[in-house]
Amino acid sequence: MIVDNGKYYLYRHIRLDKNEPFYIGIGTKSFRSSKDLGIYFRAYNKVNRTQFWKNIINKTSYVVEILLESNDYNFICNKEIEFIKLYGRLDLKLGPLVNMRNGEICPKRFNKKVAVSQYTRIKNIKDNLEFNSIKEASLYYKIHISTLSNKLKSKINSEFIYLDKPNKEKRKDLLMIKVIDKITGIIYNSCTEAAKAYGYKRQRVQRQLKRNSKLCKFKYYVE
Repeated sequence: MIVDNGKYYLYRHIRLDKNEPFYIGIGTKSFRSSKDLGIYFRAYNKVNRTQFWKNIINKTSYVVEILLESNDYNFICNKEIEFIKLYGRLDLKLGPLVNMRNGEICPKRFNKKVAVSQYTRIKNIKDNLEFNSIKEASLYYKIHISTLSNKLKSKINSEFIYLDKPNKEKRKDLLMIKVIDKITGIIYNSCTEAAKAYGYKRQRVQRQLKRNSKLCKFKYYVE
C-alpha cells in the first residue's frame, strides 16, 4: 500500500553529470534524526556507503529523490528489487547502479530460542535417529521442546544426546547473526559490527536486542 506518510520509503540517487540514477535504496523515517538530514536520514546520509558510491559523488554532484512511501516494509523491499532490476547493476554490467546486491530480503520474525535450537543437532541413540534441531526431534516424537531439553540436560537414562555443542556454548553464535538498524535500515553482519559503527560497547547493542521493544534502535535480521 502506497501512502504519503508511510513509515518506510524507497529512494534513488541521481548523478547530475549524466542525469541518471546510480543508487537505489530503502530507509525508515526517523523523527529523531539531525535537522540537517531530516526524517529521510538514510537517503541523505553519506556514512556507510561503498567505495563505488563514493567514487561517483567525488566526480559529480547528485540529488536525492524519494520514490515511494508505505507502511508495508515488504512492499518497499519488493519495489527496491524491481527498480534495481529495471536500471541494472554496474558490477554485473547491466546498468549504471553501484548497488552490490539485488535488493533487501525482508526480515523474518526472529526467535532467539528457536535460532539456538536450530544450531544444535541431537540423536536418539535408542532408535539411532539423528535430528538437525531439538525442535525437529520434538515434532517427530510429539513431545514438548522443554521436555526434550530437560532430557538432554539430565544425561541420566536419556535416549537423547547432543551431536553438536549444547545451547549455552552455541549462544555465542548469536553474536554473528545479522543486525538491522531500525532507523537507518543499515544491516550489520553482527552486533559487534553494529556497535563499532556507533562507537558503542557490544553489550549495549546486545541489551537492545534482548529488549526488542519499539524504543530500541536495533533488532535481529534473519534472511
